Amino acid sequence: ELLGSSAQTYHLKLCGYLQLLLFRRRILSMSVAYKGVLQQVVPPSEVYHKPANRFVADFIGQGVLIKGTVCSCCQVHTELGLLNTYVCDDFSPNEEVSVLVRPDDIIHRDDSLRQLEVVNRVFRGSHFLFTLRLDNGEQVLCMSQSHHNHAILSEPLWKLSSN
Repeated sequence: ELLGSSAQTYHLKLCGYLQLLLFRRRILSMSVAYKGVLQQVVPPSEVYHKPANRFVADFIGQGVLIKGTVCSCCQVHTELGLLNTYVCDDFSPNEEVSVLVRPDDIIHRDDSLRQLEVVNRVFRGSHFLFTLRLDNGEQVLCMSQSHHNHAILSEPLWKLSSN
């Protein structure tokens, strides 16, 4: 029984409100509220990958919003190139949108033709968290294994993940 004695609910108050519904040590759903208004109630992976709005995107995990233009059904043009997306029914062609890019969306590739400037790096044990500058000045985050130790203001090779 889901709401029996083995189900537990945990609350975490920060600048927003996060509630986790746990059942047998698995998180079944997450609800995020802001200023008393429920923003999203979905499984954890959906909160991370498909946040309902800017607040939820910022509240759950690292990431940045970059400018994009809707090109066609399920495609958005950004400074990173043409991206496939799952959210397209709500937008019209040529509409300006914001695209959430998480550090795990960008993959370091030694054979990539695309080069981005390293603005900052933070050592995180098994990996570095790099801040990269796009040609238009926007910045994105990228995780890379710690043996890819690029200096700040160098030009390593990076490629956007196809995920």
